[in-house]
Amino acid sequence: MIELVQKVMNPDTFNSLEEKTGLDKSKLQEALGTLLPTMIEALGNNAQSEEGAAALANALDRDHDGSILENLSEAFEFGDKAEDTGKATDGLGIVYHMFGGQQEHVANQLSQSLGLNSATVMSLMAKLAPMVMGLLGKAKKDGGMDIGQLVGLLSMLSGVLGKGGSAQGGGGLMDMLGGLLGGGGNQASAQPESPLKTIGASILKNIFK
Repeated sequence: MIELVQKVMNPDTFNSLEEKTGLDKSKLQEALGTLLPTMIEALGNNAQSEEGAAALANALDRDHDGSILENLSEAFEFGDKAEDTGKATDGLGIVYHMFGGQQEHVANQLSQSLGLNSATVMSLMAKLAPMVMGLLGKAKKDGGMDIGQLVGLLSMLSGVLGKGGSAQGGGGLMDMLGGLLGGGGNQASAQPESPLKTIGASILKNIFK
């Protein structure tokens, strides 16, 4: 799965996101290092119940086979448009389901940490959501995963991707993104007040408790 993320998050992907969002490279790296783990953790929280896990597995089987990963530039073009109701590309709808209708609250919290306005954060989450679902759908399909294995994958990803928020630990998504962007991930993860450190599980725990 980590190899798949690295393959998808290539320079062309970043260039496309820069173009679509207007964010510079360093701010985009910071935003992705916060938003992607947060979205993964939200899916993991939803999948803790039997009903939630089954709903996620069914959605992946039905609508997210990973084919969207072949043309992410197009997905980023339409992911945050209200008129885009395609099941695989309806980023706003996916974000709604991720956060149980609390997406505006999440966007406000993240915007304060990232120094972006909440509309930009919401737009970026909506653009990323179809990609996240495509990654999970492809991993599930290619690996022949059952629901239990899917829940385990989400738990593993939450731990691995979230390590970028540790000032001492390093690693995780922040380092991965830094390497892909050529900016050096250790610098990002060494910041004393990393966004991942302040967002992380605590905010989501309050939202989903």
